[in-house]
Amino acid sequence: MDIEHILLHGERGSFHSGIDLVGDVGSHALCVKEGQVTWAGWQNGYGNCVEVKHIDENGETFYTFYAHMRNDSIVVSQGQQVSEGQILGTQGSTGNSTGDHVHFEIRKADKSKIDPAPYLFSET
Repeated sequence: MDIEHILLHGERGSFHSGIDLVGDVGSHALCVKEGQVTWAGWQNGYGNCVEVKHIDENGETFYTFYAHMRNDSIVVSQGQQVSEGQILGTQGSTGNSTGDHVHFEIRKADKSKIDPAPYLFSET
């Protein structure tokens, strides 16, 4: 287990369905692709979070999800159209979190979760 995982989640093992992005305190959560906000508010476990619905190049629906944002930092609302790079809120430690970060997930149309790492990081 790596040190960042221990710092953010403690030593006990649990399923972690996304990736934790850690920036300087006060860093913003930015939308990764244009879409429409389907949720902006509190969810148990995730704390303050935003979900954005997107349509890919093939017409397939997928969602991005940003969690644990700081209290009173979400700057978008449900139904709002957002653009790539737009600020959604500020990283924080709300919900079940033990450190300042944004938990990021990608979900299919059926809301099943997929590994976001290949979409964020390339080996080229």
